[in-house]
Amino acid sequence: MATTQPSLAAGRGLVALRATLLNADGTRNCGLTNGTAYSMCPQSVTPSTQTEAGNTETVECGSGTVFATVATDDTVTAIELDVQLVTADYELMWLMTGGELLTDGGGNVIGIGQRAPGVTAPVFELSAWVERRSGASLATTYPYEQYHWGFCTAQLGDTPLGTGFGTTTLTVRAAGVSGASIGNGSFLDLPVELYEGDSNGAFFGRWAVAAADVPATDTAPYNNGLGGGFIDTPACAS
Repeated sequence: MATTQPSLAAGRGLVALRATLLNADGTRNCGLTNGTAYSMCPQSVTPSTQTEAGNTETVECGSGTVFATVATDDTVTAIELDVQLVTADYELMWLMTGGELLTDGGGNVIGIGQRAPGVTAPVFELSAWVERRSGASLATTYPYEQYHWGFCTAQLGDTPLGTGFGTTTLTVRAAGVSGASIGNGSFLDLPVELYEGDSNGAFFGRWAVAAADVPATDTAPYNNGLGGGFIDTPACAS
């Protein structure tokens, strides 16, 4: 049976999100200008596993006598993510949804709309980083965990208006592709066991990482002074 993934929330140490455009088949699309967007102020990522019910097969003798009944487990077909952003991060929202980016007369980005009819949803990979804690302190050797979902598509979710309004919702579906086709990710930071293992690894994985492996606004390529937004996708040649 499928296992339930943990919900990631700012109150539990969610520190960054990163989305990178892929080719239509889920393979890396390297060296894109503004092909990656990231946020240093996400609120939560809540996954739910989608499954296809297993089958029950009856094994019979030649005479028709039932010898055994065999049941197969449910098959994981996709993972759906409810992504909540604290701020209206239009660059990240645009990259993930392919929606209409709205600008003012001076070229400043001021909003996002739904994807236009007939426009195909972009495919992207999504990574998140969360703290690993031992009591009140961060773990010493590997103080963070990185999460990865491949072959994702997204749309703007419903956002309530009124008292307490302050988050933006994205509904993400990670459908997965064959494990070998994603390589080790656009940023070359996926463990070999993830992309050369079973096909489920193509759309979900989690592993411990050092602090140096977490996006930070004072380290390249994230030090663009914005605390989030667009960066160029690496060449990812290897």
